[in-house]
Amino acid sequence: MPKEIEQISLKIASSRSFDGYSTWRILKTIDREIETLGSDNRPVPIELARLRSIIARARELRRRRHVPVQAASAPGEAAEQPVPAGRMDIFDVVERYRALGGRRLAVDLGQAVEIRQWDRDTPEASELWNAVWSAASHSEREALASALLIRGRF
Repeated sequence: MPKEIEQISLKIASSRSFDGYSTWRILKTIDREIETLGSDNRPVPIELARLRSIIARARELRRRRHVPVQAASAPGEAAEQPVPAGRMDIFDVVERYRALGGRRLAVDLGQAVEIRQWDRDTPEASELWNAVWSAASHSEREALASALLIRGRF
């Protein structure tokens, strides 16, 4: 599992969707939730502890500049043309999807991350999701599910 945490942290650290402030804010939100669970004498879910270690490692990598941040695309260019997941920042896909009204959620089942849809997406979000998902390979779909899990909760 540490190798998997390192890989996910590296993707987050190199993403242009996560700046220093957003990773700090996510980490503070997770810490507050862990503190609340501890004060209520409730167990901390392993998923939350794992997410904390991923975000903390990504912040560390970003601060030390071990990872080059992907260059930003021209404004308006990404919104016009759906781009397959492998050709762009996977977290940017999730950000665009959420901004268009996407409501799919990722669920960590231990060995795999599954995407569930309990509420309907807006037509624009659905169109973007279908374009990206259909063009993505198996590994890109796994990366998209992981990004949706990480970005979807916080």
